[in-house]
Amino acid sequence: MFQQIATFLATVHEIGPEILSFGAARSSKWAIRAALCSLSGQEMVVLHCLNILALRFFVVIVAVSVRFSSIFFCSRDVENRFSRRGRFWRRGIVMNRIKTFFVAGAAAALSFSLPGAAKATTVDVDIMFVIDQSGSMSGDFLDLATNIPVFVNALQGDSRVGSLAAGLVTYEEARLGPSGDCGGTGDSCLQVAQSVTTNFTSLSTALTNESTETFGGTEDALFAVDSVLPGGALFNVSGWRDNTVKSVVLITDEDADGERDGVYTNSFGTGYGALGEKLSDVKYLNNIITLQTLFAEFEPASRPLGDPGDYEALFDLSAFRNDTSGFLTQFAGAKLQEITTGGETTGGSNVIPLPAGAWLLLSGIGGLAALRRRKKA
Repeated sequence: MFQQIATFLATVHEIGPEILSFGAARSSKWAIRAALCSLSGQEMVVLHCLNILALRFFVVIVAVSVRFSSIFFCSRDVENRFSRRGRFWRRGIVMNRIKTFFVAGAAAALSFSLPGAAKATTVDVDIMFVIDQSGSMSGDFLDLATNIPVFVNALQGDSRVGSLAAGLVTYEEARLGPSGDCGGTGDSCLQVAQSVTTNFTSLSTALTNESTETFGGTEDALFAVDSVLPGGALFNVSGWRDNTVKSVVLITDEDADGERDGVYTNSFGTGYGALGEKLSDVKYLNNIITLQTLFAEFEPASRPLGDPGDYEALFDLSAFRNDTSGFLTQFAGAKLQEITTGGETTGGSNVIPLPAGAWLLLSGIGGLAALRRRKKA
């Protein structure tokens, strides 16, 4: 039973968007018809349950679409009954348009509302390193620059990762924003040193260059992480790709200066916990590599977040400094686990996704337009 349902969902996910056009190949429409008509009554019930579990606002429309698609496609008795009862419900152009409309609606809604039903076997991943630029971090920039291939190879070598890209943001007094002068020599308090890229040689070069651009000041870690999230000061220039699992990796040996006093605020409140709530809201991960003495303080801002004291997304900076290569190998393993089990794909910088309901609306408008053209003819 579930194999049949999986086959149907895979079919609509693959060619569903194509049949939204009434000029699409007849073979595509018949592929949907064959997949839908192969479902038994029990399988249709399960399919309706899957739509309910999708928890999308248009689930009722999906159910109606699937229901009527099955009636119009799978029951010639019903179709013939309509044909006998009136001139309008005859077999021909009108019936074909109605069939196409209902199947397009079901296919579009299922294709966009149930991504897990035909989920890709691999996931694309974007990682943004956000690193404290205080003087004590100079060696950490160099260590990461030298050993970044270890981390990259461990992730790319896993069959569950489709593609990997990474970038670099550096900060000091991040609350002053990208225009703030923190070095006394024009150094930015918050900057994208390397936008998200698949060219890891460029990332390594950026890390090396930034190792000589360290300076003193206060470390506004929460402002820095917030800056690369949707709506943040650096989001549009971060280079996040569309439809990827996104993870921030914060590296610092200082706490977030002043955050316990409520300096950092967002719509969820103030301090570490508020940043954590925003990360959950936008579905970004946030790993923090810092000193163990700071774990408890940083934990509310980390994601994924386990039980208090689990420190699920916190990693020891001292271990990174003692054996960078070994640390990055283990860190890559932890990243793979969280990315493949709890990571969610999101839109990229300057990408405005079209809601699934819009596809359904467009298919309906197309159907009405087709009927009106036919009536005028």
